Amino acid sequence: MSGRESVKVSELFGFRDVQLRPRPEGWEVKVNGAPFFIRGASYQPELRLDRLGRERFEADLALARETNLDALRVHGHVLPEEFYRLADRAGMLVFADLPLTGAYAYHASPEEVRFFEASVREQVPEMVELLRNRPSIALWTAHDDPPWIAANASLADVHSVRQNYSIDQDVKGILEKLDPSRPALAGSGDLDSQVRAGWTDGPWPAIADREPRFVSEYGAQAFPALDSPVWEDLSRAWPVADDDPGWLYAGFDPFAWIESGVGLPSDYQTLEDFVEAGQRYQAWLVRYATEQFRRRKFEPCWGAFAYQLVDPFPAIGFGVADHARRPKAAQAALREAMAPSHLILEPLEFEVGFNRLRYAPGRSVEARLVVVNDDFDASGPARVRWSLHRERGPERSGMAFVRDALARKSFAGSIDFELPAATEPAVQVARLSLQVAGEGEYVLAGELVIGSRLADTAELPIEVSAEPARPAPRRPLPAYLVDRLADAKSLRTDVRGLSVELLNQTRPAALTAIHGIKLDGEQVETRHLLVEISGRTVPLPKRVELPVGRRVKLLVDLGTPLQPGPHVLELDLTIAGVASGRLKVEGHVAPEELRPADAPRPG
Repeated sequence: MSGRESVKVSELFGFRDVQLRPRPEGWEVKVNGAPFFIRGASYQPELRLDRLGRERFEADLALARETNLDALRVHGHVLPEEFYRLADRAGMLVFADLPLTGAYAYHASPEEVRFFEASVREQVPEMVELLRNRPSIALWTAHDDPPWIAANASLADVHSVRQNYSIDQDVKGILEKLDPSRPALAGSGDLDSQVRAGWTDGPWPAIADREPRFVSEYGAQAFPALDSPVWEDLSRAWPVADDDPGWLYAGFDPFAWIESGVGLPSDYQTLEDFVEAGQRYQAWLVRYATEQFRRRKFEPCWGAFAYQLVDPFPAIGFGVADHARRPKAAQAALREAMAPSHLILEPLEFEVGFNRLRYAPGRSVEARLVVVNDDFDASGPARVRWSLHRERGPERSGMAFVRDALARKSFAGSIDFELPAATEPAVQVARLSLQVAGEGEYVLAGELVIGSRLADTAELPIEVSAEPARPAPRRPLPAYLVDRLADAKSLRTDVRGLSVELLNQTRPAALTAIHGIKLDGEQVETRHLLVEISGRTVPLPKRVELPVGRRVKLLVDLGTPLQPGPHVLELDLTIAGVASGRLKVEGHVAPEELRPADAPRPG
C-alpha cells in the first residue's frame, strides 16, 4: 500500500498427473497417464499431535522410501500441514481421511445425532481448504472402517442398521463438490478391501483365494524388539497373565494371537521366545500377503497398503517399526516384498505349518516363479536363477543314515524371459514341480537378473516331513473372557435334552460357528443344536447375533431329558472378532427338576 509491500505470501506447489477411479466393478490408477500399482502403508505417527514436527515427518518419509513405498494413507485423522508439504517434496502420494473411525452416535438421541452430523459436515470444508492445493493428495476418504461395510458384519445390530451410512454418503458428496479433481470414498472397506485373513479372519493361506481390487489394510501385531526403548513403557515381567491389563492397554489382542497360531504368553517359556515368535509371524504374514497382492497386479489388484508403517504409541501394534522407530522383522520383509522389480516364489499345494510350508516325502514341492516390475527404468532381457537345497536333515545313523543320504537331492535351473514393463501385469516365468524324497529343512532360493544387474533375491523355507502337519488343538477360551461371553453355570435340563445360555458382555458380536460338542465326554452331533430366537426354537443358523447384555439360549436336542446329577457340556465356538476356543458349561440336575412326564422310566 502506498508503494510499500503490506503482505507477502509464499507457497511451494507442484504439478502432477494422478488419476484414481475407484468403482464397484474395479479400480484404475494412472500416474502421468500410465497404469500404476500403488505400494503403500497406513500412517498414524503419534497419538499426541503436539509431539510431531518436521524432523519426525522427514524421518518417517525416509523410512517409507527405504521400505519401497510410494504412498501413505494418513489413517483416520488429519496431520499438521507441515507433513503434507514434506510429502509434496518427497513425491509421496497421500490418501487423506477425515477424522472418523468406527461407529458413532449409536443409540443416540435425535438431538445428539444432529449435533454429531453437523460437526462432521463442518469439518469437511476445513480439511479440503487445508489440503486441496497439496499435489501429494490423491484420494479423500470420509470414514475409516465404518460399521456399515461388509467386513464389519460381526458388529451385529450396529452393522445391520447401517449406522452412519447416510452421513458418510453426504460427506462423500460434499468432498466431490468441493474438490472435483480427486475421487472420494464414503468409507474405507467399501470399494477397497480390508484383508484380515491371517489375523482375525481365518488362516493366512486364505489370502491366496482373495481377488481384491485395492487393499487398504492387512497385517498383524508384533512386540517391539527387546532392545527397543519402547519397553520402558511396557512390562517385562514374566510370566505374565494372558490378559495382563498393561498389555491389553498397549493394544494386545489375545483373540487374534490365538487365531493366528502364535498363541498366548502361557504357551511360551520366556518373554524372548514369545516376542521372537510374534515378530517372525508378522514378517511372514506381511511378506506372503504383499506378494499375493502384487502377483495380481492390475488383474484385478491396483494397490496394497500394509497396516501400518509405525506404531503411534508405545504399543504391541501393527507397525513394521515400533513407536521409537526401531524396525521389527516385518520392516525388512515388507521392504523386500515391495521391491520395485521383485521375484515372487509362490508356494502351491502345501500343508500349513507355523511360519513354514510342509510337504510329505516323495510328494512334489510345487511353486510358481512370478516376476513383477514397477520400475519404469527397467526393461529388456532378464533371467531367473533358482535352486532347492536341503539345509538340515534329520539325525539318523546306520542304514537310516545311508537311505537318507541317497534320498537327498538338490535342484537348480534358470529361465530367460523379457522383463514385463512397469505398465504391465506380473508374469509367471516357470512352475516348478520337484520330487523331494529326503526329509529335512529345505530352502527354495531365487535370483532375478535384469541385463547384467542382480535386481532381487528371494528365499522360501520348506519343511519335508513324513509326520503330517496337525493343527494345534483348540484351546479353552481365555479365562478372562468366559464370564463375559457365557453363563458358565447355566446348564439346565429340558424336555428334549438340555439348554445353556450365552451372555455377551464384550461388544456387539455374532456367533459364527459351533462344533466339537461333547456332553459328559461323549460326542454330540451339531445337527442337534437349536437356538431360541424371539421366543421361537429353531435349528441353529449359520450366524446368531449376540447383542450386548442379552441372553441367548442354546438347546441340545437329545430326545430325552438329562439324568439327575452333575453334567458338563463342551462347545468349540467362534464369536467373530471376539473369541474362539472351547467353552465348558456346567450344571447339576436335581431329581425334583424333572416333571413327572420327563422323569426317566424304569427299565
